[in-house]
Amino acid sequence: MDAVNAALAPLPYWNGILLTCALITGLEAPLLFLITALRQRPLYELIVALAPGVVCFWALTVARQARVDFASYLALADFTAEHYPVTFMRPVLNDINTEVGRIVWLSRGIALAMLAALVLGALMVVWQRRAEVRLPPRRQARALAGVSANPSGSELDTHREPLDP
Repeated sequence: MDAVNAALAPLPYWNGILLTCALITGLEAPLLFLITALRQRPLYELIVALAPGVVCFWALTVARQARVDFASYLALADFTAEHYPVTFMRPVLNDINTEVGRIVWLSRGIALAMLAALVLGALMVVWQRRAEVRLPPRRQARALAGVSANPSGSELDTHREPLDP
């Protein structure tokens, strides 16, 4: 049983890391989406703003899988040790090591995806601020160019002011 406990030891550790990643990206996703939506950015930026939310759901899914794997493999090892000879523990340990390795690799990928989502969020906020400084919104740009609010955009706005007598 000590070999099983040693093999399952990384699962609670990575479960905690995954839940932390999910919390961070879960807080970032709505804030980034709200900032992007309030600033009336294009649709592709709204879609990119949802990337931290995808990472959050991915982290929650793998964290749940780690928790379930820990409980199920512990129960399987107890059952195997209780009902079968010791020689049957080797396949169980092989399965445990394979699953733990898969969870660890997925967790590392999620941690990297979380860092990428944080960097992406920071870059999007900086880009949005620079874009607002450089280019005014479309409505203001049209007003500055003298184009009417006509949807066809074919007419020019001409403002005539009376001459002072």
